[in-house]
Amino acid sequence: MVDISSIISSEWFIKAVKVVIIAILGFIFARYLPKLVRRVLEYRVDEKIRKIAQKFVLYIVVSVAVIIILQTLEIEISSILATAGLLSIAVGFAAQTTLSNLISGLMIFSERPFEIGDVIKVEDKLGVVQSIDILSTKVKTFNNLFVRIPNSSLIEKMVTNYTKYPVRRLDILVDVSYMTDLERAKEVIEDALRKCKTILLEPRPFVAFESFGESGITLRIFGWIDINEYLAGLTELAVETKKALDREGIEIPFPQRVVRFTEETEDSLRAYWMKKSTDNH
Repeated sequence: MVDISSIISSEWFIKAVKVVIIAILGFIFARYLPKLVRRVLEYRVDEKIRKIAQKFVLYIVVSVAVIIILQTLEIEISSILATAGLLSIAVGFAAQTTLSNLISGLMIFSERPFEIGDVIKVEDKLGVVQSIDILSTKVKTFNNLFVRIPNSSLIEKMVTNYTKYPVRRLDILVDVSYMTDLERAKEVIEDALRKCKTILLEPRPFVAFESFGESGITLRIFGWIDINEYLAGLTELAVETKKALDREGIEIPFPQRVVRFTEETEDSLRAYWMKKSTDNH
């Protein structure tokens, strides 16, 4: 007869039971842990990042379960890991950029520095965000060019989001003559600001001294505006400021140069014109 007790106490039977238990636990974790992760992230991150997180957790659970089973069966995994390591190095060089963009994409989804429809600038590229994918972000420039920006570049480089907030400050510089009463010029421009339909009254628009220039005194005009009316507001501000200054007779100076000739230069020019006059006769 078969000795049941000896079978149960045998080493291979114990290993088999352990493998079954590990497999069952691995199945349970692989089935329910990704769902738990999805539920936790449901209202915190985008749908794309939830799916990626689910797959990532699933792969981790399966990998851990397989490694534990191999160790339980006392299968030498060092050679397997060594082979996998060499393979991963070879693949790693090829996939390094992709992996970097993938991780950067996850960071972008998590941080949300910009959304689809935002106007962003990365280095010299300025445009509207068309799509945010896991590897890259697509931008349409204002001269209708398509630009694909790797997500790693968006993480490593400075990104300016011009439409992150609903209200934005605009400012322009204007020069007035040195003969101008600065207080009067300031009052005239601020009155024009209050009459601009696109300029918000709160925060209050104002004018401040900027610098003494070569041809005049430079003033900086500050005004707050709805981001959707930025270009219209900038144009209206410039037009109304120019009209107001013209009405009040306040001069906007332009660069002037005084050219002085030395006596030697004057003599040379006089000789040139005399010779030219003689040649014509």
